[in-house]
Amino acid sequence: MRLKQCEPQLCIFALLASMALVIVSPANASNVTIYNLVSGGSALEGFAIVGLPGVNPIHLSSGPLVVNGNVAVGADGTFQADGGGQIDGTVYAASNATTSSSDTITGGIVVNNTIVSNAVAGAEALESFVAMQTATQTFTSSITNPTAITGDGGLNVIDVNGNIQLSGGTLTLSGGPNDLFVFDVTGNMAFSGGTQIVLNGINPNQVLFDILGTGWALQTSSSSNAVEGIFLAPNGGIQINGGTDNAEFIGLTAITGQSNPNVSAPQAPPVPEPSSLGLALAGMVAGSLALLLRRRRSYREFTVK
Repeated sequence: MRLKQCEPQLCIFALLASMALVIVSPANASNVTIYNLVSGGSALEGFAIVGLPGVNPIHLSSGPLVVNGNVAVGADGTFQADGGGQIDGTVYAASNATTSSSDTITGGIVVNNTIVSNAVAGAEALESFVAMQTATQTFTSSITNPTAITGDGGLNVIDVNGNIQLSGGTLTLSGGPNDLFVFDVTGNMAFSGGTQIVLNGINPNQVLFDILGTGWALQTSSSSNAVEGIFLAPNGGIQINGGTDNAEFIGLTAITGQSNPNVSAPQAPPVPEPSSLGLALAGMVAGSLALLLRRRRSYREFTVK
């Protein structure tokens, strides 16, 4: 059976319409995030620092420390901010937490058990999720040299049987909008001397470090450090000394910030505005359709007469 040939105007209209839909649609730029991995994970979004129950203390000192994002203080935890720093967000505290601050907190200190418990539950769910995963890549010993890892387009689970300790080197992660990187680190992490975590094609909310070590599970100690991702220390503490970090720090025993760090909570990638080309094509589609309908109506009126 022969296919009926479409009218030239209709063919052009269909082509323009399909091109406009592809370019204008924001779905093409959507990204998965670590928060999507577990039920309740979204409760962690917007937080730069989360202290698990019993955290003692969360101590943010040594201005001009800057935190861009919210802070959660778990049950029986303590929070102290001093030294002239600034928190551009809200400090949410459990009702039995102890808080004090002489710093600027734009959203103030708010007692809200629900928000805090939901954030804690999200962190615990992530920890349980990681424990059940099978590694897609394994480092049988500590990572101490610059290392590059490329994603496979999905969930990348990297087991590190040891520590991640870098001084002046880089940990480079490359992937795309569907990649998630989950590190299961049996030891501790330490960055110094300008160490950087470099992300190519992915966002910080697509990277999770589950650090199982005790004591100071994560230490950063350099004003030129730049780490990115979500850092979960379910058994230890986190010490942030200087640096510029696009990260969320989640710790159990203590979380401290000194030597003027700048910490920003990982953000979801912005939904792109329709491009000028997409808008132009959309306008051409509308104009072409109007012209086509007008011509077809005029032809019908002429044939009737």
